[in-house]
Amino acid sequence: MSHAEADAILQSPAGQLFQQTAVQARPDFTADEADRQAIHHICQMVEGLPLGIELAAAWTRLLPCAQIAAEMDRDHTLLAASYRRGPERQRSLRATFAYSWRMLSEAEQAVFKRLSVFQGSFGRQAAQAVAGASLLILSALVDKSLLHAAGDGRYQMHELLRQFAAEKLAELPKAWMETEAAHGRHTLEWLAGQEMNLKRAGLEKTADAIESDWDNVRCAWQWAVAQRRWALIDQSITALYEFCSLRQFYKEGQALFLLAVTAVSQQSNQNALLARLQLALGAFYFYLGMPAECLSLFQESAPILRQTKLQHEWALNLMWRGFSMSNIGFSGQLSEAEKLLRRSLTIFETLGDAYYQARCLGNLGNNLKSQGDNQQAWQLFQRSLTLFETLGIEWGQAGVLVSLGNTGLRLDKKQSESRPYLEKGLAIARRIDHRSIASVAFEGLAHIAETEGDLLTAQNYIQEMLDNSQALGLRSQTADQLNHLGHVTYQSGQAERARGYFQRSLNLIEQYGYRAILGSVLTNLGILERDRGNYETAARYFREAIAAEYELEQVGFVLRTLSEIAQMQNQRTEGKIWLPELLAYIVMQPMTTPVIRDKMMALIVKAGVTLSPEMKAEAAARPLAQIIEMVLTNIILG
Repeated sequence: MSHAEADAILQSPAGQLFQQTAVQARPDFTADEADRQAIHHICQMVEGLPLGIELAAAWTRLLPCAQIAAEMDRDHTLLAASYRRGPERQRSLRATFAYSWRMLSEAEQAVFKRLSVFQGSFGRQAAQAVAGASLLILSALVDKSLLHAAGDGRYQMHELLRQFAAEKLAELPKAWMETEAAHGRHTLEWLAGQEMNLKRAGLEKTADAIESDWDNVRCAWQWAVAQRRWALIDQSITALYEFCSLRQFYKEGQALFLLAVTAVSQQSNQNALLARLQLALGAFYFYLGMPAECLSLFQESAPILRQTKLQHEWALNLMWRGFSMSNIGFSGQLSEAEKLLRRSLTIFETLGDAYYQARCLGNLGNNLKSQGDNQQAWQLFQRSLTLFETLGIEWGQAGVLVSLGNTGLRLDKKQSESRPYLEKGLAIARRIDHRSIASVAFEGLAHIAETEGDLLTAQNYIQEMLDNSQALGLRSQTADQLNHLGHVTYQSGQAERARGYFQRSLNLIEQYGYRAILGSVLTNLGILERDRGNYETAARYFREAIAAEYELEQVGFVLRTLSEIAQMQNQRTEGKIWLPELLAYIVMQPMTTPVIRDKMMALIVKAGVTLSPEMKAEAAARPLAQIIEMVLTNIILG
């Protein structure tokens, strides 16, 4: 080989990688003429694959390049005979692996093969607990390129090396079972130990650590379920739920808890464990917009939890049932949901659990906002925010700040007062990458942009919300945002495109049973038809909207639909007989939002209606059911 050819080998990417790795292994390494020929041969044998080059070069610490090449030639010949059916590239790598394996000490071999049970990266303490790996052996494996130091005290094994090591471990079934058990036990015990850290300041750092070990956590959970290690499952439920919820691993959480629920439901003596698992699984069904499934699990687990001494879990069941009924529209029982949430809050207060008091206060605030009691909702959100700030929990602060901003828009607060809450909440949500909370902030900011006439900005906010929800698989939020996008699109003069958004939202509602925004979508379709002069079609949509909203006890939504009916009746010459009564009722209701009240006051002036003090007093005292009966009876008929 000429000097030019030898130089070309060392200048090639493969040759440079070999030299870099060799220098790391032996700082004084310099390739002479013989080394260059051997390096060329080694690179050819591993077909330029970086992993094979690094493994071979690591041995320059002990052996000259020519001997490394000769040993690899020997292993390659043996493997070629044993693995004739495998690809040549695979045989070349296995020859490199086999050579590296033979060069390990017995202790290094034992650790190396046991480390194959780890998925992805792993920490030094875990390696010690599971594989008996000392720092000295880990360093030796790194020096020989069988492990890579991944930073922050973590290590990682190339997947092809892990498979090779796993084959070696599988040759000893007892050792394989013991190592797998040690991995599952250590990982789940470590996870359970993170539970309290996920409920206090600094929880993001804890969540980062769990996410770094997520592949190991998932593998350990699956092992524990398969081996019926119920005690390990039981002690790690809360930490697994809190982590998946915090990091929005909704689909992953659903899959893992469904696996456990399916297995435990076949046991006759694990009722309490099954109820706890059902509670967690139901939460992920809720997040993913599966109302029937989540409520079924909450109801099924309720009797068991009520009968046990698990007061914390019983309070969680009450909270989740109330939260679900408030947000998805189960049977229209907002008042019943409020009772469940208040009972839950009382238990958490008795237990002194500030974390879940804060969560429950926020859920109760959302319930009252849905009922139209925005003032009390505001007060509950303030209490929740105080607790989350005391605990130092940023995601909770972000969520409540956004709720305060959105609630402020419904009160007599100026948009300039509500916007800071929304922007601060959004800033926190973005910093911690909480896309669900960010989406709710976008909703409020879109509303502000909409009222300011900046429809393009409003559409951009809603589109970002929609992208987040679809990426996370959140069906109910997707339906909600399609409806909102349709509303803003219609205001920008694109009626048919808006209709498409409304219809897509309606399809999701019908498919998955998410009824909380059914009335809103129907009202928007009614507005579209009303403005086209299709009054009979509009009236049908408005009737269906009011029926759905009244059933769900959504007083605020009912008032909005009534205000749109009032505008339709004013457009019709024969529809004004009972218009004064309707207008008086809407403006006199304390749950009417400032925006709607202003619109109705403008309509009173436009229609030339005079509201006497007696009419106002009568309207303020009139039952909602009575005004709805009047409207449904007379709409269109005049």
